[in-house]
Amino acid sequence: MKILNCKIKLSEVIYEVQTNKNKYFKYALPKNISNYKVRKVLKNVESKLDHNSNN
Repeated sequence: MKILNCKIKLSEVIYEVQTNKNKYFKYALPKNISNYKVRKVLKNVESKLDHNSNN
């Protein structure tokens, strides 16, 4: 997973992410959560996207 960009808004951060299987997605999260939690959530979304591409 590679975070390509992040846009900081008033109350959220929008992440643009590339998965290991070259899928792209955007995901918004609140500004007040930890970096660890951000990475955990984005990895979860990545695994679901990459898993669905196998079907």
